[in-house]
Amino acid sequence: MKVMEKNSGSEPSRKRSAARYWVEVKGKLYARLQYKADDGRYKVKYRPISDKRTAKRVVDDMRRELETHGQEALTSDKLIFRDFAERFQKTRLVSATYSNGVKISGRRSLASPKADLRVLLEFFGRMRLRSIKPTDLEQYKTHRLNGFTKRGTQRKLATVNRELALLRTMLNFAVQNDWLIQNPFNKVKGIISLSAKMERNRVLSFDEERRLLAVCVGRRSHLRPLIICASDK
Repeated sequence: MKVMEKNSGSEPSRKRSAARYWVEVKGKLYARLQYKADDGRYKVKYRPISDKRTAKRVVDDMRRELETHGQEALTSDKLIFRDFAERFQKTRLVSATYSNGVKISGRRSLASPKADLRVLLEFFGRMRLRSIKPTDLEQYKTHRLNGFTKRGTQRKLATVNRELALLRTMLNFAVQNDWLIQNPFNKVKGIISLSAKMERNRVLSFDEERRLLAVCVGRRSHLRPLIICASDK
């Protein structure tokens, strides 16, 4: 004989209510995930939704994100590009460090990347890092190529490619630190012109370098250390 458990009163106990994945705040709906943070405390993460029926899916996505990429990925969805750029600059845009004459970190020259970063901030500065999409990359490239330099000349493709290359490096840095799930550059091809990239990456072969150094004698001997230094990158 099955016995129904009762509460302190005369009525049978009620079944536990189903899990609720959403909450309404000031007329707006949010998916709600409670999780245990790295410091051991329980925290709640909210994400806006348009329909209560999507709440569970959004919560499941947040839970997978937390399990796969950690707390940083879950809490960085509001990170603004300008704030992220400050982190990148403090970490990666630093003067070169050498050990026994060999560069082990940092950059030999900071003037060019810092100038490129200022341009990127003008376009992406107020955007959320996670909101940057391949279409934004294409719009940036078009915007820059259709513009003119301070001297009134049309901007070169190589210049825009250099700026985009810095942006790609920055977004890879964001992925490495779990502030970004995927680099939008990986979703589209041709943003950085391959022909221009190949032209910029052109280096002398060993035979070409040997023949060039062979003629750096006499009045041209002063060019020899310059060529050696330029070849060592």
